[in-house]
Amino acid sequence: GHARALLSVSSEATRDYMASEMARRGMSVREAENYAILMEKRSREKPLLKRRDVNEEKLEDDLGKLFGTKVRLQTGKKKGKIVIEYYSPAELDRIIEMLEKLSTRRK
Repeated sequence: GHARALLSVSSEATRDYMASEMARRGMSVREAENYAILMEKRSREKPLLKRRDVNEEKLEDDLGKLFGTKVRLQTGKKKGKIVIEYYSPAELDRIIEMLEKLSTRRK
């Protein structure tokens, strides 16, 4: 079922990305099918993979390891965002506790 969902996406690069995300998130077949529909729509709207700064990618990886979840940097012309993903209320609580510990160390 998971493979069928992957094969419904036309772009090989998108399929590779999806396969790693599906495994990382432990998606059910139904979730994988919905994810494939979303990714196929996105891949037609704009390219999924665009060239990124190597330093930004490394920072995302380092932050992802620190928080134990996916972290993305969204860089604009004058400002940016750090997006930390979570998949349950318990995981959100864990991330908040980590941030609180980090902020108390700085004082």
